[in-house]
Amino acid sequence: MTRRSEKQSRFLAVKERNRRVEQLLAKKWIKSHTEIPDDAIPVDPDKINIGRSYFHPICYILSAK
Repeated sequence: MTRRSEKQSRFLAVKERNRRVEQLLAKKWIKSHTEIPDDAIPVDPDKINIGRSYFHPICYILSAK
């Protein structure tokens, strides 16, 4: 992978993360962007199926081992 494509991939990942955080804020699942840790992946509220649950997962936390 070239440096340009790596830089573009990082840019798109940050852009997607920000979009998901904005959606979570708009749907009032979170009150502030600080509720999601920097090393976590925010969920896409339009694609997640929560069924009849009252619990709304807001992010995926990756465990480092």
